[in-house]
Amino acid sequence: MKELIKDSVLRYAHGFLLGSLTVLVIVIGQYCFALLDLTPTAGFTVGLFFTYLLKTLAVAFFEEYLFRVVLLKYIGIIFNNVYFSVLSASIIFSIAHIGNEYYTIAAFISHFLGGIMYCCAYVKTKNIWLPFGLHSGWNLAQVILGMTMNGSDYRGLFKIDFYLREIYQGGDYGFEGGIVAIVARLFILGYLLFVYKVKAVSSKPI
Repeated sequence: MKELIKDSVLRYAHGFLLGSLTVLVIVIGQYCFALLDLTPTAGFTVGLFFTYLLKTLAVAFFEEYLFRVVLLKYIGIIFNNVYFSVLSASIIFSIAHIGNEYYTIAAFISHFLGGIMYCCAYVKTKNIWLPFGLHSGWNLAQVILGMTMNGSDYRGLFKIDFYLREIYQGGDYGFEGGIVAIVARLFILGYLLFVYKVKAVSSKPI
């Protein structure tokens, strides 16, 4: 039991750091190249931080359980093909975000790649902790920094103004609706494929 708990914590931490640090590095990099402006804000409190944290954890866990633990696994059981399962679950994951305000084709592609990224993390480990950590770290970094996410604004540590066109940095939809996020997700996916050997989706219960 202790080994199981330790393994779960390490996998979650790995995913969380990978997701959050990727977003942080992108923001710092764009700031250094004068592609965005960071203005410190007032009113970001400890209470607001924990509100964002709990909301992020709840949403990430729900989505990972629904789209990976349930949907991905049982598509795999029915069709017995890992590639079809990953593609199908990822398309459905992207379609599920269509109701968000300012949704674009770039946002669809970004969420689709995000779905593949989370599926890859799940397929390898056969449990929720790596994709859950990756998903929650990715989202929490955005809201803490004050980035618009999925068409919604958040009061974070900064007010971020992007200077490039919408197609590059997401516009009103936020970071996840631009080419920068697509490249970031391809980077994370490449990292996961390099570090882990992808295996077939398990039909055994989690």
